[in-house]
Amino acid sequence: MPDKFELAKSNRSTCKKCKEKIMKDVVRFGEESVFVRDGNEIRSFRWYHFDCALDKFKERVLEVEEGNELLNEEQRKELADMRNKLGASEFDFKSIADLSGDEGIANIKGSILRVMNPRDLTNTKGEVQTGRIVYVEDAHGNRGKAVVFSDLDLKKGSPILMVNCHVRLGGDDKAEVVEGPKTKIYFDESKVNVTVTTKYISQAWERPKNIFCVFEIAPTSRASCVICEERITKGDLKLIKAVWGENEKTKAKYPRKNSYHPICALEDDDAAEFIYEAVTRLSPDFISENLDELNIFKSKIKNLTREYELLSNLIE
Repeated sequence: MPDKFELAKSNRSTCKKCKEKIMKDVVRFGEESVFVRDGNEIRSFRWYHFDCALDKFKERVLEVEEGNELLNEEQRKELADMRNKLGASEFDFKSIADLSGDEGIANIKGSILRVMNPRDLTNTKGEVQTGRIVYVEDAHGNRGKAVVFSDLDLKKGSPILMVNCHVRLGGDDKAEVVEGPKTKIYFDESKVNVTVTTKYISQAWERPKNIFCVFEIAPTSRASCVICEERITKGDLKLIKAVWGENEKTKAKYPRKNSYHPICALEDDDAAEFIYEAVTRLSPDFISENLDELNIFKSKIKNLTREYELLSNLIE
């Protein structure tokens, strides 16, 4: 009884994310739930609105096979577009015109269309600084705005590539990119060193579908590390490994997320594989917010050549 889409049979179900009712005959997403009661394994569903499910666990929704024919044309197109982007790295270059304002950190490329005169502009720290607005055009003629503070020779028609720039909404409610402290600006694509990697899914151990190995910030102090068995403090960096759990009484299997202190994860039998998967799923924002912790972890995995080199390239 895997995850599925179905038409709500009544108005009684409540979306587990927004807590509002799901109306009868509206497409809903069912998250498979397995638990044990009085020694018996019980399988059921947690229900979500289509959009709420995408917000909560996009990759899980994209794996659903049952009920796709119930989706309308707009929903099918949305899922198709997401599937096309699923394997793409968040470190890849984007067109400035494709940004929505909620990306946080992005890499963009295009050509310089127009360079405005220097004036006072707001930087990424909210401070006023002298900079220039640069209008950038992508290969398809779409245009966007960049804010540059470095004293560079910006010429109309020149290629421009901005790595690790901040994305925000401008005064016209359109996304604009802003040079930050860690932004690098290039005018020659051959000189750009950006790691682009496909999101990896290891098959080194038996594992459930739709749960992935990732780095997380512990939301509470309830989880214990499976290696040292000590609590992982709320707010600390931790690693998640997707595994099958087993009920002691019934021996029934259920999807489980094992938590590890990052250093303890090195003692796991599948350490290299699941750490590599987690590294490929790091986002620029997560790296920026947890740079010190990731640098400490990087210093401990030098013997894992593949994982060390990838994490080093992403952090630089």
